[in-house]
Parts: sequence; C-alpha cells; structure tokens
Amino acid sequence: LSTQILSRFPSADEEFPTRSLEEIAQFVKNSGLSSVEISADLVESILNVLILDGKLEPAPSKGTSPCFRRPK
Repeated sequence: LSTQILSRFPSADEEFPTRSLEEIAQFVKNSGLSSVEISADLVESILNVLILDGKLEPAPSKGTSPCFRRPK
C-alpha cells in the first residue's frame, strides 16, 4: 500500500510536489487499493513510515491538513 501511496507524489523537481493528508486519504479511498476502508489516521501512519524510510518529508501545510512531499 505504501508503494501505491508514494506513486501519488510527483518528483520533488515538479512545480507542485506536495500533497495534503486529505488528498492522499481521498485517493486511497477512491482507488480501491484496499478491500477495507482505511482511515485518514492509518494513512497518516503509513506516511510517517515513509518519512522514517526517507521516501517522504513533511511539507509546509496548505491549510489545516498536514502536507507531505518527496525529498530532493
């Protein structure tokens, strides 16, 4: 699942490299990646693992939802 979530992120060189937690959670919900509903909290936990793995980093927020991006 983390690989599919990571695929939603453009490379860090693109103009808008960030995605909000809300955008990612909506993608997971609509994509059919899981046969069970996955909460935004679980998506955030997966994103935090990707941060620890060095595949994502926190990004400035677009509002109230945390944002993430690929590191340069």
